[in-house]
Amino acid sequence: MEQGPTVLLRAIGLPRGAGGRGPADLAVLGGSALLMLGDPSSAASRLMAVMAGGATTAGSRVLVGSRKLPVHTSEAARYVGYVPPDPCCPGHVTPRSHLSLVAACRGIGGRTAARTISDLLQWCLLGERADTPWRELDRDHRSALAIASALLGNPQVLLADRPVPPFLLGRLSDLKELGRALVIRACGVEGIPPAVDRVAVCDGEGVAAVVRRTDLAGLCRRMSTIRVGFYPSLPRKVMEQLPGAAGIRSHAEGYSFSHPDTSAALVHLSGMARANARTIASLQVLPPETSFLARNLAPGPESDRTLFDGED
Repeated sequence: MEQGPTVLLRAIGLPRGAGGRGPADLAVLGGSALLMLGDPSSAASRLMAVMAGGATTAGSRVLVGSRKLPVHTSEAARYVGYVPPDPCCPGHVTPRSHLSLVAACRGIGGRTAARTISDLLQWCLLGERADTPWRELDRDHRSALAIASALLGNPQVLLADRPVPPFLLGRLSDLKELGRALVIRACGVEGIPPAVDRVAVCDGEGVAAVVRRTDLAGLCRRMSTIRVGFYPSLPRKVMEQLPGAAGIRSHAEGYSFSHPDTSAALVHLSGMARANARTIASLQVLPPETSFLARNLAPGPESDRTLFDGED
């Protein structure tokens, strides 16, 4: 009988968000990706450090790898690849030399190290910058180097406590296909990679709710703010005739409002402009802030029972 995916990371007793009942449990299966969503004032980064074994919180326990090892043990270290929020390196060190040093620290040497480093430089799209000093790398390529360093020991779990560079987003699906468990952090919904399966929304206290990425997309469409400006300006009494618009506010460029269906609102705005001989001079769809999502995502039956990712 063929065995299903294995839970490669289990975090038990993490703090709940404000208003939540009891501690939160998280589990991530091999071949899946969980995103910790929280702005800089949230607990998301702190919880990432707890799951990586670099911090503790009262009552919590984290088990990693197919052997379910406590993350704080030295034996568990090789099962986890951690990307810190602010990776740093001496300015003169190049990606190739940095990975060589990391390999030596992990006991990887000789031809194995050379081959692995070469493969990682290419896989993380750092081949052309392999001998570029750290000081000359941009933010995205520094992130790519940090990810390469975390993957050097071929870990079962990758924890990235910083945004994944846009040019590496497709690589996340590759890691999932290899059976890795991924936990990634982002500050806003616009930073959620397509490979993510579930999203843990965090506030300043802890995990407020866990939702499927597809469900969160639907919530964001209903919670987004639309800002529109017309030329010539459109009278407010006409704007108030827009079907479904709520919370209409005037501002210097025009109006802002919320709508349960963003696509329908844009169609109505286009028709309203034509009917009133106006041009849409500016248009923005602003996703809801993470703090707003955390306040408005009430725990459902699933998250009251468990916040496990993929388990029955």
